[in-house]
Amino acid sequence: MKFAYKPLEIRARKSNRHEVIFRPIIPVYLFGNNKVIGYEAIIDSGADFNIFHSEIAEILGINYKEGNKKRLFGLGK
Repeated sequence: MKFAYKPLEIRARKSNRHEVIFRPIIPVYLFGNNKVIGYEAIIDSGADFNIFHSEIAEILGINYKEGNKKRLFGLGK
């Protein structure tokens, strides 16, 4: 399956310049508590976890605050 890369406008970290980057944005459907929402995401098929904003859980009626906490790390400072 192939997905086209979509342009995303971002603000450069140390300036007010805006840049356009391209990412593989994939349409997904998320289900929870008899609700479904369509969403676009960057999915890492090799990742142990894919992270969504807490607002998604709220829309789906999922109480994320009562779930098991995980501490995630990535590359960076």
